[in-house]
Order: sequence, then C-alpha cells, then structure tokens
Amino acid sequence: MNELIDDAGHSELDRLTERIRQHYKNMPKKLQEIANFALVYPETMALSTLSDLETRTAINSSAFVRFAKYMDFAGFSQLQAVYKQSLKSQWSNYSSRISQLDTLSSDESFEALSGAAAQSILTSHQQIDRTRLNNAIAMLRQAKMIWLVGNGRSMAAMSYLSYMLTRMGIKNQTISPAPQFAFDQLEFVGEGELIFATSFAPYSELTISLITQARKQNINILSITDTKISPLYDTNSLLVVESAFQGFKSISATISLCQHLAIETGRVRA
Repeated sequence: MNELIDDAGHSELDRLTERIRQHYKNMPKKLQEIANFALVYPETMALSTLSDLETRTAINSSAFVRFAKYMDFAGFSQLQAVYKQSLKSQWSNYSSRISQLDTLSSDESFEALSGAAAQSILTSHQQIDRTRLNNAIAMLRQAKMIWLVGNGRSMAAMSYLSYMLTRMGIKNQTISPAPQFAFDQLEFVGEGELIFATSFAPYSELTISLITQARKQNINILSITDTKISPLYDTNSLLVVESAFQGFKSISATISLCQHLAIETGRVRA
C-alpha cells in the first residue's frame, strides 16, 4: 500500500486539510488567508517558490513559513512536499490506486466501496444541520430559476440534480465547465434566481471564481461543501463529508442529499 494513503483512504493532504480545519479559528488572520489560499490552489502551493507565492498573494513569504510551522512542519519545504506528493499522485492517481487493490478480490473491493458509500450516507443523515437543510429547501422552492455549478467530482451530483429537476418541470440550467462560457452565463442570472454550487477539497478554481463573482453581484447562493473553512462556505451551505476507500472518495452522500432536495422542491411545485 502507498504509505501516503492510510487504511481509511486518507492521504497526507487529506490529513493536512483536516488539521487546517481544526486549527483555523485560532489562527492569526494572515495565516487564515494562507489557509484559504492553500485550500483553493493546492497546485500553486506545490509548484511555486516562496517568492512566487508572495507575488501571487501579496502576503509576505515569512508568513508562509510561519503557517508551515503552525501546522507542525519544520519549514515551508516540508509543508510543500505534501502538496507536491499529492500532485504527483494525481498524475498517476487511478493506476496507482488500482494497483493497491491487488490483494483484494473483486467481491471484497465491491463490498468495501459499498461500505464507504453507505457510511457516507449514514453520517450525512446523522450530522447535517436540519435548520440549514430546511432553509435550502425553501430557497430552492422560491427560486424562479436554479443555476447549477459543479466541476470535477461534483459534476456527477449536479448532473443528477439537473435531471431530477427537469423531470419535475423545474427550470434549471447547468453552468458550463468552460470558463469562457461560464462567466458569460453568470451575467444572465436574474432577480429571484439561485445559484446552487458544489465543491470539495481540493476545490475547483472555476467554481470558487464563479461564486466569488456571484457574491459581488448579490446573487442568491446555495452550496454543498465539506468544511466551514471551504471558500464556498456561508450561512446557506450544507456540509457533507464523504468516506473513502483506498483513495477513492464516495459521492453517494452528496447525490443522496441532492435527490432529497429535488424531491422536496418538487413536492410543492408539482
């Protein structure tokens, strides 16, 4: 087994992200800014020098060193190594993950993946904030038009949600994953309409950029994300943490939640 993936399917970057989440509230403001940047731009963290990061963020390079030490690394290079390893893993990610399954039979692998999916759904049902959930349903019911934003792993959930809403006769539109078209579409979002976005660490740069612009335009936004320090997170966010097996993260809890939201929206619109 790859020593950077533990038995629960968590990588070193997953564990670092969790440590950031746990310590975020107690960080000085400047380190919080670095934490937010690292969550949105992990590739930049992996490939940039301290000088590059200072130019990109307008944050002094010494603050990145302090951030690394705050996260219990000896220095920035040790912190950056986590991001570099994660990036290398992505380049050969699926083939290496598959090779880690060599000791398991097909049936054992299927059972483990099914267990991770079931655990995701169960945990989501137990932990989701019911007040926020009811608020999300109300926002969807009231929206004249629902614009869906989901890239990467989130795309499957948003595609399924669009399918369900369309079958129920509820107006919706998926925003393009191509940046040149996505921002053009954003200009068509009108009064009384809603953007529904989903993204999980490592967060989609396009999704975050679209939501940042939408906030500037005072557009109503609903989101599903994974942590309170997610750049998507606000008072209208629903939190979902998916389980994983050998690095393969489930999307089951997110799809189950989208299915519930679609059904509850259609319940009063039917």
